Amino acid sequence: KLGFCYMSGNLGVKKDSTTAFKWYVLAAEANFAPAMLAIGNCYATGRAVGFNTQEAFKWYSKAAQLNNSQAIFNLGVCYAQGLGVEQDDKLALKNYQIAADMKFTEAYYILGMLHLNGDLVAKKDPLTGIQWLQKASLAKYADATYELAMCYLNGVGVSKNLRRAQEKLETASRQGSPDAMVQLSILLHQQNKKEESVVALLKAVKQQHPEALYLLGRAYYFGEGVEKNYKFAAGFLQEAANLDHPKAENLLRMLLKQ
Repeated sequence: KLGFCYMSGNLGVKKDSTTAFKWYVLAAEANFAPAMLAIGNCYATGRAVGFNTQEAFKWYSKAAQLNNSQAIFNLGVCYAQGLGVEQDDKLALKNYQIAADMKFTEAYYILGMLHLNGDLVAKKDPLTGIQWLQKASLAKYADATYELAMCYLNGVGVSKNLRRAQEKLETASRQGSPDAMVQLSILLHQQNKKEESVVALLKAVKQQHPEALYLLGRAYYFGEGVEKNYKFAAGFLQEAANLDHPKAENLLRMLLKQ
């Protein structure tokens, strides 16, 4: 726990990743799986030590042998992307499945997306994908709830259902998904609920979501759901343009010519 305190700067301890790493090593020597996982994360990100995917894989493997579900999931990521080990679809899928069997929520989500898109698996299986996404959504995993909404919106694996799509987008927005907030705003705008559409964008804007910044800037430019205000429009469009949003760049150029 001291290592985690030094890494995050909690409990009055000054943040110090080097000292944190030393405590992780001491805890790992005592066979503490979360410390092994933390060491793997340090090597995977280059924090406190040099970036080294082979060392990350080694420490994830040690934690996985002690049945740490996060480490097992991370091994799946390593095998899927060839990080520190030879890329292997079957072993990636196997580790994701083991993590899911241990009720690791992110594994539910990843398995859902893999089956939905036909990645790593033998063939696309939207129905199985949706089942996994539903499990992740029930565990309040926002990205899974958002993807379920998009399935209902686009008729992927289920019949198109705008009402269900909107319900899922509202839930995913409450769970914190900025993508859901943006898509909900678009749906509300299409329903001519322009003020509600703007409200849906605000939390995503706080998270610096490029599309949300663009849409809010556009709303101020055209006076849709808010009073027309070119100064506010320029500010939000500039923020979106700074994040390489091409539509924001174009609209900002138009605005500056006026």
